[in-house]
Amino acid sequence: MKNKAAKIIFLISFLPWLLIPVCGILGAIFGVGFFFSTCYGWDGFFLGVLGAVLGMTMIPVLPVCLVYEICYVLHSKVPRLRKVSTKKFFVSALVLCVVVAGSVLAYVFQNEIERTCEKVSAKRLVGRAEVMIPYGTYTSAPDGIYGIEECTCETILIDYDRHEVGFLYNALLGEFHKEKLRKADTEEENQEVMGMTGTGYVQAVVPLSTPGKRLVSFYTEPDNSHLTGALLLEMENGEVYYAKEVREKSTGFECYFGLSDSEYYVGEGKHLLDLETEK
Repeated sequence: MKNKAAKIIFLISFLPWLLIPVCGILGAIFGVGFFFSTCYGWDGFFLGVLGAVLGMTMIPVLPVCLVYEICYVLHSKVPRLRKVSTKKFFVSALVLCVVVAGSVLAYVFQNEIERTCEKVSAKRLVGRAEVMIPYGTYTSAPDGIYGIEECTCETILIDYDRHEVGFLYNALLGEFHKEKLRKADTEEENQEVMGMTGTGYVQAVVPLSTPGKRLVSFYTEPDNSHLTGALLLEMENGEVYYAKEVREKSTGFECYFGLSDSEYYVGEGKHLLDLETEK
């Protein structure tokens, strides 16, 4: 590629990459805010580099620069591509950069929209929940998770009327998960849900006030006792509501609400009937 403009742009495209270690050095010297503390030295350098990479990826400067650099090198070194006129190849590279930038921005905006919807859903559930139980022990959000002043740590939310259970968790970053529970209508279904035919291992038991009796969380794999895979809401009148497959929407994996680190954790390898026997 002999075009001077293309070569100048190629050289300029390396400036963002040079900016990354500069941000790391500034972070090491002046510090980088990380949640509720400030990090210096190697920690500040790492956070400065990480922040620069993430920031310039989401904008998205780095993906566009990388695409252009690859196109420039290919056109300069690959014999077949040298036959393509500089103008055509330059336009093709520009179009590809626009496509990459658009894809990255679309992904960022989609995540922001989903997060905004989560915040709205969380605030609505907080507004109508009959039960709010804090269970976080290690971290707290002074201004409230998602800005919800009532929830400064991991919190369980229960709406009895709609049979909904929500979790505000990960106090540092803020996450929300809500499950619409299904009623166990038949005796067979009720027995299955109550753990008589292998619903899973009991993770945590949260006692509730009337009209509720208790909320039980389950994990399905012995090696993943920290992950919640099912929920059961038992009422004082004997009604049982459940969600058998609790999964994160974004990944499809079981959820880490932090219940295994709470005071309601019951230990490993126990079924619901084991707890009934212990009583």
